[in-house]
Amino acid sequence: MQLDRNYPERFVPLEFEDLWKFLKKKLPIAFEPGSSKRYIAYPLAHVLLRQIDVEKLPEFFAISGYEPESRVSPAKIDKDLNRWNKLGYVFSKPGKAALNNSRREVAIAEITQELELWDGSVKEACGRRSTTVEVLLDFLNPRRPQLYYLPRRPLEFPENLSLG
Repeated sequence: MQLDRNYPERFVPLEFEDLWKFLKKKLPIAFEPGSSKRYIAYPLAHVLLRQIDVEKLPEFFAISGYEPESRVSPAKIDKDLNRWNKLGYVFSKPGKAALNNSRREVAIAEITQELELWDGSVKEACGRRSTTVEVLLDFLNPRRPQLYYLPRRPLEFPENLSLG
């Protein structure tokens, strides 16, 4: 499967949007104003890795030792994916299929893009998100030391620490 300007080959965004508009008119569903979106996502036929597979990628990135928002060669990602699979981590059936046929190169390109957007956080099995956060303890005022996050901070984490 080839990509053309980040869309699957022969995918026409305006036609896809027109389909949603047509369905909105024809379906007898009452929408609250502002509740409908232009579109929710690509149809499953147009994606290589399902959302369930994309959600597993942060764990893959962390286990592979990648830095957040980094660029890694497709060859290294390919090698690390093979190692990850041998460790027992698996994608969904469609995800495995995408990585085991002629679409593997495009799937690895998608994984590369996800890595460039990854903020370093990993969702744990219990639903918590964790990441490495660097902090600075400033003793300029000995009576009241200040604690700061250093610049890299995932969006989900608070801007200021509450120590009380």
